[in-house]
Amino acid sequence: MAVRPNLAQIDIWQKGNTHPKDSAYMRYRFSHQTEAGNYDIWRINGMYDETRPNRNEFTQVRRVAIGEWETAIRQSGKPDLMGGAIHGDEIMSNGALLIDGFNTETNPVDTRYYRARKVEFRQVSTLYEVGTSLGNPLATVTKRWEWFDGEFHLSQRTEWLAAITVDAGYQAMFPIERVQYNDTGVEITNGAMREPLWPVINVGSAGHATPDTNAGYIKIWGATNGYAGEVEILKGWDKPNRRSTIEDAAEYNKFRFDVCGSGYATTVGEVWDTKARYRVMKRVAGVGTV
Repeated sequence: MAVRPNLAQIDIWQKGNTHPKDSAYMRYRFSHQTEAGNYDIWRINGMYDETRPNRNEFTQVRRVAIGEWETAIRQSGKPDLMGGAIHGDEIMSNGALLIDGFNTETNPVDTRYYRARKVEFRQVSTLYEVGTSLGNPLATVTKRWEWFDGEFHLSQRTEWLAAITVDAGYQAMFPIERVQYNDTGVEITNGAMREPLWPVINVGSAGHATPDTNAGYIKIWGATNGYAGEVEILKGWDKPNRRSTIEDAAEYNKFRFDVCGSGYATTVGEVWDTKARYRVMKRVAGVGTV
């Protein structure tokens, strides 16, 4: 892996294929984003297919994912969700970057690439009730992002400060695109499958209307340009009304993992402890074939 720890954006390049002759990388753009009175957080802000023509250079091929990955929770009766930069109402109190276990300061003038076996970021934030201008804290969220061994893991610990009714509790999402959105229309994904029976699902067009299930493991791919991805919930997928979605909006085939389902009543001091494993791959024609 390679990492570039800039002040407002940390770029993380992870091999898209384990074959030694393959130069494909997936770049995670990890950004510090702020809007006064709404949000101040770090989040994944896009994933890109890139090549590495030499050890000191990466070249972008195309974007393959855009949108929220981490937290989006809808309180019953509210017009919007809370969490992240798209929905807002989340303010961090601290965050720290670790590269191979060492705390690493982000630097606004450092544009070097660092080799790494493991990149980790930890953040503590507060979620606030929608429409209260950050006046009513509802939960404290501790997040941990980890990149290692060709995988990305997202862990979240959400401790509730108030008793509310939740209609959706997304603790992991995967906003992979169907076609290269607002660009050339290059195909990214068109097929998917999910546990427990793993039927092949056609997700190649918007409006595919794939029904929700309680699957905690979903795979997706696009054969034309060689992209594949998967998400597996490793922890915290145990509530009876949990549900997962492959969204059919125009901009993506987004996975959403709702840990609680509609009408869930939180209690003060209750903790949601979740962990999701992601893997994103790129198959390059002629590489790794026999």
